[in-house]
Amino acid sequence: MTCQPPPASGLDLATLESLLEVSPHATYALDTQGHLVLMNRAAEAYFGIERATVLGRHVWDIVPESRGGVFETNLTAAWGGTPSQWTTTSIVQPGRSVEVRMEPLATGGLAVFLRDLTEAERLDAEAREARRLSAQSAAELDVVLAQLAEGVIVADAEGRITFVNEAADRLHGQSLLDVPPDGYSAAYQLFTEAGDPYPTPELPLARAVLKGEVVVDNRWRIRRPDGSEVLAIGSARPIRSPEGRQIGSVLTVRDDTFRARAEEHLRLMVLELNHRVKNNLATVQAIARQTLRAPGDPASVREALMSRISALAAAHDVLSREHWEGASVREVAVAVLDALHEQTAGRVDYHGDPVRLSASAALSLSMAFHELGTNALKYGALSVPEGRLSLSWTHDVGSGLLSIRWVEQGGPPVIAPTTRGFGSRLLERGLAADLNGRVEMRFQPDGLECDIDVPVAPQVATPADPR
Repeated sequence: MTCQPPPASGLDLATLESLLEVSPHATYALDTQGHLVLMNRAAEAYFGIERATVLGRHVWDIVPESRGGVFETNLTAAWGGTPSQWTTTSIVQPGRSVEVRMEPLATGGLAVFLRDLTEAERLDAEAREARRLSAQSAAELDVVLAQLAEGVIVADAEGRITFVNEAADRLHGQSLLDVPPDGYSAAYQLFTEAGDPYPTPELPLARAVLKGEVVVDNRWRIRRPDGSEVLAIGSARPIRSPEGRQIGSVLTVRDDTFRARAEEHLRLMVLELNHRVKNNLATVQAIARQTLRAPGDPASVREALMSRISALAAAHDVLSREHWEGASVREVAVAVLDALHEQTAGRVDYHGDPVRLSASAALSLSMAFHELGTNALKYGALSVPEGRLSLSWTHDVGSGLLSIRWVEQGGPPVIAPTTRGFGSRLLERGLAADLNGRVEMRFQPDGLECDIDVPVAPQVATPADPR
């Protein structure tokens, strides 16, 4: 290395060279004529040359590509005493980014410092991309958590609530943050499934926070600020770092109210179904006993039995469509009379108030309509083409009395029977026993008239039947 007179800084050149040798940045110095007077080891590596071969040579001999443009402009300015600094793409090492700094020296020469920015820029770009991806992931996570039907509550390492998603907010009726473990029950009004106050240490989230437990499918009640309550089911678990340290806890919770109600409703339906099956079997047995006791040839007895069972089945179809929650008078009457024979089609006039019957009342009236319809088809108005039947009803909301009027016209002359058959007994005794009803039959010359009065609770009235 060729030595030149020491700079005015007071450091001899040997000391300056020793300092520059340990620098990771390429550094060289030029005299006032532009000759290379100093170069450190990092500059040798940067230019790919040995300094012994270039010291004393003019800078344009070493890097002729630098002549002109920014480099020459700043070089002239530095000789004039003005420092400069800029970033550019390396001419010596294409594709790499360098920061160039020129500093005037007291000797009249100048020093050039080159700092390779390529790796720093790469790391900076990676950091920016990581921040962008992190922000994107956070935004996506926010959307996912907002879309979830299941509530999510997150607590930090101390158990303070730091996040509540929209579903959890809706479930609790409020969104509270920074709540410590000892305030969970007070903040959210939580109770056991039986309705007792829920001690904080036993809550799923508190157990995860305080004991590091994993709690699965626990149930409790939430009383919202508006006083409404929901049955919740949820799970909690601690959040741990890769080293195993607990850094938080998370609770997932959903509204189990409707499922629990549906389960209870299903249980009651099964019980009700068992009850109805027993009652229906008893009804069928009673119909069979009474029918088989009646005089007549076996074929007609068998036909009567099957017809009565079919009427019961028709009423069952109507009630099944209504989930056994009841049926209207019109639905029951139409189903039973239409099932009798195609001769009834278009020959029965229905008109009356919109009245909904309980399941038991619908079954009892279906048998009554069947007996009256069968009699009309065999002996009354429906036994001849010109005969017609009018079925009307009214409902007194105040008294709850349902009054049904059956009027036949245009049939054969009517003769009152001398004995009571099964059909008459079913009408008069069956409705009286099943529905506390009253039946009055009048055998008028123009056709049978029958009045049926049964009590129906006012609240079962419904909007008019569209049929």
